[in-house]
Amino acid sequence: MTDHQIYVLVGEAEKYRDRDAFVSDATLSHQMEHLEIPEAAEKAGIIWDAVNLPFSALRSSMNLTQAQMAERLCAPRRTVENWEYRNTCPVYIRLLIARVWLGL
Repeated sequence: MTDHQIYVLVGEAEKYRDRDAFVSDATLSHQMEHLEIPEAAEKAGIIWDAVNLPFSALRSSMNLTQAQMAERLCAPRRTVENWEYRNTCPVYIRLLIARVWLGL
């Protein structure tokens, strides 16, 4: 997937509260037409998770502690704590996680 396709889908994922509805719609979208349906659905699910899951759940799905996540992101551990407790993690960090560690 190109960066542009991912950015378009991220914008759409922010509008959906229902993961299954987003995955269904995204799988059939123009942005995913070059992919086979199972691969498109997997990537759509990764995008929705990266955008909508609480940061603690995203970190936990990677089996990382706060300190390990901070180290991987080259960020202070306190920053990761704040993202989790205040639910303020920037979308660009979530995109980085999706691209690098979750396989987009």
